[in-house]
Amino acid sequence: MCPSLLIRHNGLSKGVMLTHQNLVANLSSTLFGVTPDMIGKVTVLGQIPFFHIYGITGICCATLRNKGKVVVMGRFELRTFLNALISHEVTHAPIVPPIILNLVKNPIVDKFYLTKLRPQAIMTAAAPLAPEVPNAFENKFPGVQVQEVAPAELEAILLCHPSVEDVAVVPEISAASVVIAAGAKESEEEIINYVASNVAQYKKVSGALCGHSTKITLREGHEKACQREHDRKIKASKLHCLK
Repeated sequence: MCPSLLIRHNGLSKGVMLTHQNLVANLSSTLFGVTPDMIGKVTVLGQIPFFHIYGITGICCATLRNKGKVVVMGRFELRTFLNALISHEVTHAPIVPPIILNLVKNPIVDKFYLTKLRPQAIMTAAAPLAPEVPNAFENKFPGVQVQEVAPAELEAILLCHPSVEDVAVVPEISAASVVIAAGAKESEEEIINYVASNVAQYKKVSGALCGHSTKITLREGHEKACQREHDRKIKASKLHCLK
């Protein structure tokens, strides 16, 4: 059975048919960001529609696969949203920038006991935020970090490197496929460090696949990045067991 996932843009909705293998592959890449200490201890807000690929795999399937809880909302309403965060002790809330702006500026928020909020992180990537918005949010909600990671932002930073000709970021695991200019000798580690020197800790790329090909094959880069991250997780798990 191939589920149809709708992607809503301006104008008519668009449908994409996905196979079971598509969903499993996407779910597998999403799971690489889960650490052992998170298993069974994560409560995620299901605000993003499940007809969206991130909603169905990144939120619903990934959370349930790791024995977590998904708090599903039918539609956004600020009071319902805040009540859900507090009553269900939500730890992770992937939301869009307009909601963050609403939380910062809407006076309704001040009527809630904000000290009861338990989110460890607020994730957003649909559109860029003005620099002052995350700061205002974190001042209003102490202890909650806004994690804004947009592939386009990382790609723009990489393209500023003099030896990078083209790049494609794999958003699920924050890895990059990079085309290096002919004659350039930068290593993958140097490219990773270059990004790290220009972004916050949570925005760093976990891997960079560098080559001199004039065409980036995102699928190939995605598969290699996933395999490397998989190997790294296994190695880390073995070291943890030895301790």
